[in-house]
Amino acid sequence: MAEAQEQPRQPARADKEARSAALIDAALAGDEAGFTGLFQLWRHDVQRIIFGCVGQAAEMEDILQVTFMEVFRSLGHFERKSKFSTWLYRITVNVAYQHLRRKGRELPHVDPEEAPVVADTAPTPHEAAEHRQLLALSREILQRMGGKKREVFVLHELEGFSSGEIAEMLHTSVHTVKSRLWHARREFYPKLDRLLTRESGGK
Repeated sequence: MAEAQEQPRQPARADKEARSAALIDAALAGDEAGFTGLFQLWRHDVQRIIFGCVGQAAEMEDILQVTFMEVFRSLGHFERKSKFSTWLYRITVNVAYQHLRRKGRELPHVDPEEAPVVADTAPTPHEAAEHRQLLALSREILQRMGGKKREVFVLHELEGFSSGEIAEMLHTSVHTVKSRLWHARREFYPKLDRLLTRESGGK
């Protein structure tokens, strides 16, 4: 099966990349405002990745803080050969899965009512209800999906990163990423279709 065309990342992220360059320079020069600016600029993106990896864990804020502590500790090693978001998300994924390993957990418990949602316009009540239903059904599938497939699925399908960028984040090959993504899609979308059909009464 040929891989579906990869979706381009949102323009907002490109703007954040540009704004990050000056903040990184300031932070490395010892300006606390640089660190604060990076945190404020990227915290919601990092929260979405943490959510995708571990669910709405009680320790969500702790994981967020540990992630940025690691970012600030390692910032001097960021060589700018890749995008800052790629480097940042790689650290986020590592911290999130270290948390899972410490807790002896494999599958997240996700509350769809608390999932971070970014929308371009305010949804109508009907659209909001459909979106909550979609999140709930997605939860049923993601809870049963293996961790390696799930992380690739979240980074590609939900965050819009390319296979190459994900391979860099996860320290693996593009071939491996595409293979995991292919299997994740084969698992996720048919199950989602079946669940949607079930919820609509088979119509």
